[in-house]
Amino acid sequence: MNFKSKNLSALLIIIPAVIIFLIALIPTIKYQWPLSYDVFTHIRYAQLYSSFEYIDPLYIIYLGKGVGTGGIPSIYPPLFHFLIIFIGALFKTDYFQVARFLQPVLAGLIILSITYVGSKFYGIITGVSAGFLVLSSNLLTRIVLPLPENFALIFVPLVIYFSYLSIKSKERKYAIISGLLFLITALSHPGVIIPIFLVVTIYTVFILLFYRECKLVVNYLLWILIPLTSLILIVTTILFIAPKLSLITLAQDFLRLFNSGSRPLGILHYQYQWGILVSIFSLVGIIISLKKRNPLNFLLIIWFVVVFLLSFTYLIGIPIISYRLLIYMLIPLSILGGLAITSIASKLDERKKTKIFNIKISTIFLVLIFSLCTLQGVLTLENPKNFIFKSESDNQFGNIIIAPPTNSEVEVINWFKQNGDKDKSVVISNNYFGRVLLVTTGQPIDIYDFDDILKGKTTLKNLRGYNVGYLVYDKTLNFTSSNSTPDVVVYGQSPLFYYNTNIGIDNMVPNYAKKVYENKDYIIYEVS
Repeated sequence: MNFKSKNLSALLIIIPAVIIFLIALIPTIKYQWPLSYDVFTHIRYAQLYSSFEYIDPLYIIYLGKGVGTGGIPSIYPPLFHFLIIFIGALFKTDYFQVARFLQPVLAGLIILSITYVGSKFYGIITGVSAGFLVLSSNLLTRIVLPLPENFALIFVPLVIYFSYLSIKSKERKYAIISGLLFLITALSHPGVIIPIFLVVTIYTVFILLFYRECKLVVNYLLWILIPLTSLILIVTTILFIAPKLSLITLAQDFLRLFNSGSRPLGILHYQYQWGILVSIFSLVGIIISLKKRNPLNFLLIIWFVVVFLLSFTYLIGIPIISYRLLIYMLIPLSILGGLAITSIASKLDERKKTKIFNIKISTIFLVLIFSLCTLQGVLTLENPKNFIFKSESDNQFGNIIIAPPTNSEVEVINWFKQNGDKDKSVVISNNYFGRVLLVTTGQPIDIYDFDDILKGKTTLKNLRGYNVGYLVYDKTLNFTSSNSTPDVVVYGQSPLFYYNTNIGIDNMVPNYAKKVYENKDYIIYEVS
């Protein structure tokens, strides 16, 4: 099943990417907001970087009962945010529409990268099959999100591919290309750094020991020195531009990006997220690879095993978000699955009766598999439940929906756009929505002890001293219990303040707060 025509080969490689682009238009057109909650944070980063800001002046955190300061400094790698800024300036549109535009584009480029690398490893059919298998995965709901991780994911297969070429050909130019691509991923999303580093390092060590290719040490050092040297130059530049920052502060802020807490998954959930077709065909592909035992097959197996084991490091006390690593396992699994599909199709061609209605059985098999993958992709992205995002930390009241904004939240956003005084800050009982409100309106948000306000422990003088102008109550955050229960219950790092309905909001509102707006879920009070 060889395709000699370069034009035909190029056409086949882009087919899965074109299909995912078209499928990704379904949620893009259906929802007026970009997908996910995290995108609001990254749009805010783009807003800050476009204004040459490092500390968010609108996000106020109070140090105990002391002075309010700008929020946590932003040290997030800026490449993705620069992309948003560039596209926004080029098309003269707001960053929310840029994020929506990026949804199908990033998804298509990720699939194209996987298809291209798969075809370079094992041929056109394997690459195209790998691309279609990704379409069948439940992780497709993450691939369409306009996030830095997905921008970095475009380059992950290419980093591994060119590092493999540097080992196979022993040419240093491929090590340089791979190192540069590694630098791009590192400047896009910090979570990519550790998986890529471990995969390339462990595979290089394996080749050195198993095949005794000692000359590869130079290529590896060249590969790792490119991002390392660049990091040193970047840090030096930042310290020169902002001399008030210290190296310790930068290191702490950067490490904070990795420390997101442990969120383990059951092993059956892994298979569910990969999808049935990926799981079945990748298992066949692994068996085929183990039988052949060549360096390329070892690469894909090592790639999968390393990231798989990394997802369980929470067992030894290292915080890890297992779900996020599933997508890095999906890439080698889809290519191994593509290898299995190619092998099965070749076996079908070898049979005596190879045609039905003058069509090759292998062709019918491939069309059937590709159609199933496409159908699964459509069903996944058409399901509205896949694009309702909830808070990550459980509590006794359950998770709350944090994206997309509800109709009530949109009404609050519009009220502040029309009536909000940007010189005064907002204290809100739902700080997830507080971040959305800040990004969409430019209204300053205070992370203040909201329960102190509800319990009457904060005076008008204190709030005026902190320049607080508005109190926003989320009426959905409530509970019912006896009077022995505290009036307010606080949960999470992005605090949620639940009030006791037996007492009611009206009985807890300070007398210096005047109601200026109310809808189904929210009440806005002005501090006067």
